[in-house]
Amino acid sequence: MTRSTRMRRLGALLLVAAAPLAAQTVPAPAPAPAPAAALPTVHASVNPFAPLALSFFGDVEVRTVPLQSAGIGIGYLNADDRNAFFSIDAKYRFWLGDRDFEGWAIAPTVGIVRVTDDLGDRIERGTRGSFGLQFDYTWRVARGRMTVTSGAGAKRLFGGSNETIDVNFLPTFRLSIGALF
Repeated sequence: MTRSTRMRRLGALLLVAAAPLAAQTVPAPAPAPAPAAALPTVHASVNPFAPLALSFFGDVEVRTVPLQSAGIGIGYLNADDRNAFFSIDAKYRFWLGDRDFEGWAIAPTVGIVRVTDDLGDRIERGTRGSFGLQFDYTWRVARGRMTVTSGAGAKRLFGGSNETIDVNFLPTFRLSIGALF
């Protein structure tokens, strides 16, 4: 066998061996996964019935770490033209489920309560500090961007030198509709 014949056979062998390799296609790289839906980081809610009594109750919370949020709650109750209740509280909420802003939650609170009391011949105002505990349940509705929350708790009042606020304990109740951002 001559050298040229060996070269032709080698070339034919390489051609036959390379044909299946050439027929194979290199798979395209997998597409990048779609970005996960952004987790809500802010929850704002208000009591929808409070304006009927010329009052306001609302909260704003910001997610701090997974399953925890910090926020401020404000309440104003205008009992009549001369008597009013105002409360502002800082809250740190622990979500007991597996999603932020959904399910059971517990929140210690610390704040200030102010009462204006018209006694006819004089108006008294009293301010006291408070600390408390809230238990809430939040439902996510409207594709998870709106919430309905109900809950209850208690505040212990302390400090203050006048007798306008003559109780040391206040029950608290919550019903609110909110939005997640």
